[in-house]
Amino acid sequence: MVLILQWNARSLLANGQELKKCIDDLDQKPDIICIQETWLRPNLDFRISQYTGIRCDRAEGGGGGCATFIKNNFNYRVIKIGTQEEFIGIEIYIGLGRIYVVNYYNPCKKLDLSLLKSIIHLDNGHVIVCGDFNAHSTLWGGKVTDVNGEVLEDLMDELHLVCLNDGRGTRIDVRTGNMSALDLTFVSNVLAGGSEWNVHNSTMGSDHYPVFYRVGGDREPPSNGKEGRWLFHKAKWDAFTFMCEEECSNISMESTAEEMEKKIRNLIISAAQKTIPRSKATMTRKNVPWWTEDCKIAVKNRNKGLKLLKRTHTYENLLNYKRLCAQARRTIKKEKREYWRAFCDKIGRTTPVNTVWGMIRKMKGIRRELQYPVLKMGDDLAISDMGKAEMLAKTFVRSQSNENLSGYRKGRRDEIRERHYKEFDDNTYLTTMDAPFTCFELDLALHKSKITSPGRDGISYVMLKHLGRKMKLKLLDMYNRVWCEGKLPTNWKEAVVIPILKPGKDPSSPENYRPIALTSHVGKVMERMINERLQYYLESKNLLSPYQNGFRKGRGTMDPVICLEADIRKAQVNKEYLVAVFFDIEKAYDMVWKEGLLIKLGTLGLNGRIYNWIKGFLFDRYVQVRIGKSFSTRYVVDNGTPQGSVISPVLFSIMINDIFNSIGCEFGKALFADDGALWKRGRNIHYVERKIQDAITEVENWSYDWGFKFSVTKTKCMVFTRKRGTVLNLRLYGEAIEQVHSFRYLGVILDTKLKWRENIDSIVGRCKKVINIMRCLKGTGWGASAQALKQIYITMIRSVTDYGIIVYNTACKTLLHKIEVIQNQALKICTGAMRSTPAVSLQVEMGELPLKLRIKQLMLNYWVKIQGCVGVENMVRRAIEPCWESDNGTNESAAWKLARLARKANIHGKTLVKTFLYPTTPFWIFPTAQVDLYLHRTMEDRKGKGNWDDITADRLDTVHASFIPIYTDGSKDPETMRTGFSFCIPTLDKSVGVKTSKDLSVFAVEMLAISYSLHWLEQNRIGDGIICSDSLSALISLKSYYSESRSDILYEIYESLIRLANLKINIRFMWVPAHRGVEGNEMADFLAKRALKRGIEIEIPLGRTEFRAIIRRRIMEEWQTQWERERKGRHLFSIQDKVGRGMNVRVNTRDSCIISRLRMGHTGLNNTLHLIGKHPTGLCECGKGEESVEHVLCQCELYREERRQLESRVRMIEGEQMTLKKLLGGEENLNCAIIGFLKRTRLLRRI
Repeated sequence: MVLILQWNARSLLANGQELKKCIDDLDQKPDIICIQETWLRPNLDFRISQYTGIRCDRAEGGGGGCATFIKNNFNYRVIKIGTQEEFIGIEIYIGLGRIYVVNYYNPCKKLDLSLLKSIIHLDNGHVIVCGDFNAHSTLWGGKVTDVNGEVLEDLMDELHLVCLNDGRGTRIDVRTGNMSALDLTFVSNVLAGGSEWNVHNSTMGSDHYPVFYRVGGDREPPSNGKEGRWLFHKAKWDAFTFMCEEECSNISMESTAEEMEKKIRNLIISAAQKTIPRSKATMTRKNVPWWTEDCKIAVKNRNKGLKLLKRTHTYENLLNYKRLCAQARRTIKKEKREYWRAFCDKIGRTTPVNTVWGMIRKMKGIRRELQYPVLKMGDDLAISDMGKAEMLAKTFVRSQSNENLSGYRKGRRDEIRERHYKEFDDNTYLTTMDAPFTCFELDLALHKSKITSPGRDGISYVMLKHLGRKMKLKLLDMYNRVWCEGKLPTNWKEAVVIPILKPGKDPSSPENYRPIALTSHVGKVMERMINERLQYYLESKNLLSPYQNGFRKGRGTMDPVICLEADIRKAQVNKEYLVAVFFDIEKAYDMVWKEGLLIKLGTLGLNGRIYNWIKGFLFDRYVQVRIGKSFSTRYVVDNGTPQGSVISPVLFSIMINDIFNSIGCEFGKALFADDGALWKRGRNIHYVERKIQDAITEVENWSYDWGFKFSVTKTKCMVFTRKRGTVLNLRLYGEAIEQVHSFRYLGVILDTKLKWRENIDSIVGRCKKVINIMRCLKGTGWGASAQALKQIYITMIRSVTDYGIIVYNTACKTLLHKIEVIQNQALKICTGAMRSTPAVSLQVEMGELPLKLRIKQLMLNYWVKIQGCVGVENMVRRAIEPCWESDNGTNESAAWKLARLARKANIHGKTLVKTFLYPTTPFWIFPTAQVDLYLHRTMEDRKGKGNWDDITADRLDTVHASFIPIYTDGSKDPETMRTGFSFCIPTLDKSVGVKTSKDLSVFAVEMLAISYSLHWLEQNRIGDGIICSDSLSALISLKSYYSESRSDILYEIYESLIRLANLKINIRFMWVPAHRGVEGNEMADFLAKRALKRGIEIEIPLGRTEFRAIIRRRIMEEWQTQWERERKGRHLFSIQDKVGRGMNVRVNTRDSCIISRLRMGHTGLNNTLHLIGKHPTGLCECGKGEESVEHVLCQCELYREERRQLESRVRMIEGEQMTLKKLLGGEENLNCAIIGFLKRTRLLRRI
């Protein structure tokens, strides 16, 4: 039977927490909860864990509203939601079939019989109608029958309804103690038999009692939900590794790739089941984790008071009940606040960002729960999980079906297929790309893999990373067997699809779900290895179009925007029109033509095993949709690259690579994945329009050839001009393209005059929502720490304002000021500063750059990135080149501004390493660097204690006895930025010290030391060598084959290793501790430091990270100069005259706010109140000056006695006389002493 709870809550915000507690305490949770008088508004949120909520909020006026909550995994669909009337109608599915449930609230209005009949859906005669009707009748326990009661009685007669009420009252009038039955339950006569109806014994803070009732037969069995997840944090990894190593010898190399994959999969799963626990699939999180014993007592006392009032209704008992109600509300509110206070206090500077995000989601009541109501497609309904999975699977497969193609498009496909029919055969031509995979590549692929949901086999990347060396070699053998055979295991070609509802869409329509495909992680590792080779091939041979910026190293979304913005500014200077068309491809990834992609691969010269593997990867793929634990039938997909695949983005880039090839160079072109744009400028709008139309026709023809279709409704065009009334008539597939006045392109909103108003208003709107969250987290006298709030500001506000600011910073000052206001608001919340506090003080206190300097820093960093694209055709490099328009325009382009800022910063002519480069030797030929980190682990275990010269010598003698030790080191002077490196070979009495370019990083010179020592070995051939370095970061880069900052030196080292291997010279690497008395390391350190005093011997170009360090240093110098010259914030300047440090207050949140206010000089003292017009003079009561922070802390005679203790504390800690700078300089112990002083003087609350 279905258990339903109905209740007039009289505000869910006030009484909803008790409802949640009541649900938690029930042995059997209600299937449906119908609430009247929710008093909610659209901007207010209320959620019940494990329930899906449907709301009907009152549009105007206060009060009212209703909400229906359906238990997760309960099959339902929404039928009606009232607009004029307040009701919600849903259809549920139980053993008897469908039941229509109406939740109705009548706010004391006269009921209309015809309206009620139209609301109640009676196609199968199974109805439940419940709610507060504000109707009286003797039929359900009323003393009289009023007009509304008569209407309901007529309704019962006409629709054959039965009232379940048994005469008990459901509402109490606390003024009179009288009970009335206003909360009514009507059911169809076929449902009435066996029904149960009861009134709860507590009002839970309302004046209505909740009603529980059971109706109907057994409902559809609930889904068991999703399967439990692996609890990796509780895994016994040593046992897992051991078991895999022991059993892997049973995997025969004689087997086929399919058999090997199955054996490896079963082995890993078997080991995981024995060593890794799994979570329970059921969800048991409480709705109200903050409920305490005090809440329980307060509610119990209130309920006792209500019983006493009902038994003996007197004025005293009424007052007592009102008092107990108020006390219960206060207690609940207090405990909830204390819970959040404790939660927020745990957040500090070291708290991971994920924890902060989790807290924000919890504050907002957001919890991701995949729930699917009854789905409807045409006249078909999907009720069970299996039915839903089938309906969604058919919908997803249909979106990738050839049936989406018109006859003409199919004909064009056939023509191209016949023209290239020979290219579909398996290819036997082998190249360097087809070499077997190495341990190096496997380790690299695993290193780059992040934690994601596994495929149906349940094997995760985490398990693969914990495999031992023997098991990894078996895995590699299996990959190479697949590579040679060109046939992928069936398990890799099966995807489990999880449907995710698109935001703001109707959940009952299967077309409104986005498929998220989960495939085998074992297969994805091979995808990643192939993807790395494929990207190397495409980039090293420069095969991708220069206007394609998606999924490419060194490219980003801002590149196309910068190019378009530069051309718009040129058009404005020349008084030209610029017409742009923004294309949208329908089902871009879903409708990739597989045979067409193979043709494209052939034209790019991709043959042999990689061609065969991709062919096997694309064809005969299956999908299954999973709902809970139910799976749909397996379906074959006709088109598309696999969703969620590692290699799919690159394959899509190949497929779309030539989309604009037939369009002339006089057009602007840009691609970011499937987001394409074309533009052209000129003075004659008709000429420009005609040329753009010709280009659109070329794009149309391309789409016919390669199986794509552009969405006419989503493709837009714009005219960028200062003139009004320019109307275009551009057509795509014969249909008109909509002309718009603004368009969001790659996350930036462009307007026809490029004023940026809409873009900035959108940013401000998003940031204001985060500001509200920060206010909530800050609390009053409690809340998250300043550093935690700053972390939220950086991740949720600054990241939003930073995106695109290198382009939209050309907006007028008034608009950019809105961004500054947002920044200042956020920093005030972080510090708890008063509104009158100057922005410059806030920025220095929090260590946050002023907006203008941050823009400058971001633009210079972007300029460095672009300059690193040497030897690569790049659109942005052309956009920032000098042009006559840059000197004659009133509106400066962001592209022109970049070059001007670089010249001013004196970095324009400096040599820069390529931002992203590829080695001349294919990386898969690189040997695996043998890195020994034993001494590092030993040092951690021993906590640094021991004779490390002897320990190092022992390690070399026992493990690396046949290798000649070569000690390397790098050095940098932090004041002069001079750098140098050295290496020495004590056994050969050989030492080398070299001074290098200024401003190199320590990491770079450490890597150079290793590189040059290998060059020396190569030239002198003294035998096998072991490089002993104290740079852990350098050795980890060698081990992982990854360096974000100096990949050029990393590649040089690996190429040296190849040459040495060809000379039969073996090389190893070992970490040694620095400054621990290791003789060879000390000698190398001495040589490197001595080299700093010589002239530069080797000029080394700077890397991007090193350039950014120079930029940051100069930006900080400029900020320091501004701070010294600034007129405002002089109080903080007297305490902290250096910028960039930020506050370092390690006291609780409230005290942190107090200290920050004292440091910035804006408090509740009289001098600040005088500044804002709240005090006539600003003088202190002592009459000897203004009541300022310095006066109160250091001078005022009213607090002489209290100050003595503070002065003695300062002398004890600082050893000097007390000054304001000493007091508020950031010393933690002094902060506590200041708070104590303010408490003793009773000034704390005034601050």
